[in-house]
Amino acid sequence: RLGTKLFTTDPLVAQAIRPLAGSLFTSAVLHSVICSAEGILLVRNDLTFLARLYAVSAVLMPAVLIMMKRRAATLPAVWASFVVFQAVRAVILNLRVRLFTPTNHNI
Repeated sequence: RLGTKLFTTDPLVAQAIRPLAGSLFTSAVLHSVICSAEGILLVRNDLTFLARLYAVSAVLMPAVLIMMKRRAATLPAVWASFVVFQAVRAVILNLRVRLFTPTNHNI
């Protein structure tokens, strides 16, 4: 209950938010992991990889959301898809950070 008070005092909104708490928390945690990895790749000038990842993301995630809308997905299901999206991005970006060796060693 304390968590919902951070977002709203409206009991109906609080009731709607409660089932999303786990997904919201997980998304926030993954977001920090993603931002860190993106920052490292930006510093390493791995722009082609990032551009390709963003392009694929810009096509896939809206397509998933459209599909979910057509199937009348629940709000928790939509947020679960965001968590999966963030988790996949976190894995891909962090694998790239660990496996990619910059060609410019003057960084």
